[in-house]
Amino acid sequence: MHSGGKQASWLAILLLAALVSAGCSGTGTAEEGEATSPPLDTPSGTIAESPIPTPEPGLPEWDAQPAPGTANLRGHIVVADQTILLGELFLAKAVPTDKPEVSLLELDEKTAPRATINRATGEFVFVDIEPGKYGLIVWEPMSSAPVNDPKTGQTLYIELVADEATDIGTLNYP
Repeated sequence: MHSGGKQASWLAILLLAALVSAGCSGTGTAEEGEATSPPLDTPSGTIAESPIPTPEPGLPEWDAQPAPGTANLRGHIVVADQTILLGELFLAKAVPTDKPEVSLLELDEKTAPRATINRATGEFVFVDIEPGKYGLIVWEPMSSAPVNDPKTGQTLYIELVADEATDIGTLNYP
């Protein structure tokens, strides 16, 4: 009785496999009235073009004008230490303190403006940013830090003005 039960189980599995196999097999040709996929090749032998445009790689227009009421920021960043991996560039809002000459930088990676970066050249662009005072933050996989002003060595603050594109030139990090 024990071996009969095993044999019945195997027969059931084989029968199920045969039914699944029969249901999946086909001739590979469409029956009349059955929908088919369009061919990849056109009659002339050339590949059909996609109706969806392929995005162009690279930065937004370097000299693009900002949308009305917003600002653009562009520049070039050089990472001097080859052990540092440049992850992202963010603009962090400058928050005033009780000392007019001191501001704190507030960064929320989910909502802060993020640059488009050409990693081969170090060029970056922020497009259509709300006017205001910001600091540029380099975000790396293990840490983040503000970029310093090359003239003073202190945190670089950038004032973005509506309807203007600002070029901050070349910055070194760290």
